[in-house]
Amino acid sequence: MNITDKFVHISQFLQKHHAIWSENPFYNKTLSWESSLPSISTYLRKLPPEFIEQFELDPLNLPNKPPRLERIFSTLQKLAWLDSHPHTETPFHPFDKKKIKQRKFQQIHAFATRASKQVTPTHGIVDWCSGKGHLGRMLGKWYSKSVTAFELQQKLCLQGQRLANAAGVQIHFQQADLLVEKPTLPKNQCVVGLHACGDLTDKAIETVILNEASLAISPCCYHSIKTTEYLPKSNLGQKWNLHLDKKQLRLPSAFEVVATEKQKQERRQEIVYRLGFDWLLQKHTGTKEYTSFPPVQTKLISGSFVNFCTAMMKRHNITLPSFDPDTAQKEGHQKAQLFRSLSMIRTPFRRLIEVWLVLDKALWLKDNGWECQVATFCQQSLTPRNILIVATPSKMPHKIPICND
Repeated sequence: MNITDKFVHISQFLQKHHAIWSENPFYNKTLSWESSLPSISTYLRKLPPEFIEQFELDPLNLPNKPPRLERIFSTLQKLAWLDSHPHTETPFHPFDKKKIKQRKFQQIHAFATRASKQVTPTHGIVDWCSGKGHLGRMLGKWYSKSVTAFELQQKLCLQGQRLANAAGVQIHFQQADLLVEKPTLPKNQCVVGLHACGDLTDKAIETVILNEASLAISPCCYHSIKTTEYLPKSNLGQKWNLHLDKKQLRLPSAFEVVATEKQKQERRQEIVYRLGFDWLLQKHTGTKEYTSFPPVQTKLISGSFVNFCTAMMKRHNITLPSFDPDTAQKEGHQKAQLFRSLSMIRTPFRRLIEVWLVLDKALWLKDNGWECQVATFCQQSLTPRNILIVATPSKMPHKIPICND
């Protein structure tokens, strides 16, 4: 299926099931879709705790699913599937691993081996939001290309320049705020970016279109935008606008694939504590809605529930009468179990929303005359943000890009 048809099918599916993925059971006791899908609602609400533990991160494999849920998951899985970019393994130089943590190095290496088709025919490489220039340094070394690296932090520019000089790679670092500045590139460049956050991916695409450059980029942190909701860039995206707000844009990054077991347990403990504390607030203040509070320190989560409640009351100037902490914590645990079980229909939509967002960006390039491919560059166990857009200008005349500033 080409990216245009895939985008339309995904848009139709997401709009049809909007209530399932847009409503967060953390904040709502009942969800609007439950009345129209009673068999799914009953199934999820009655899931035993051991099933929640076993399948929370893999709800597609839940046993004995209602037929309607089976069909939703089956369609969703097919629509979210992306092929892996073809690649040729390239041996790395000893300098490639210098000052890079193992997981990050593996991500960079996987990305670089799949960007070769875009990099090889160009005169130079532009490392977008380069950090210390690890990606540009690897590609520059492999293909004997000059590299221009744009980075916001001057300290990282200086550190990256030292690493490049030691590796014998020609990299010119430029300190720049790419959300504000619009760099002009030399002819026949390839812009590369591993995990360009939010608006920075769109700025890279805009720069590519204006400078007729090639592109290999992996988007990340879709919620890091200056607008209150995502503004689609492609013609089809504007037609099928999902009006994703920042909370919904966080869905793709709310996945625990690379979280440690300790981090998972801390997150689940925090959910219990927050819901238990909220139960106390609702009981003693009469409010019917969940009260949100800013993030707290990990040490507060690892302590007792009583200490958590005491700290929250002190921090936010809340006075509550004496309470039974065991009862409140039990209520929090029950609410947390229900939240986790009802979230299991929502979880698989996270990836589909991410694919929709990435395809919109690829179609923006296509609208302007670029030939595009969207595929994965590594397994999600290495990085959940593993989608790569590669694009090359075709002979079609291009238009000025749509700018939503």
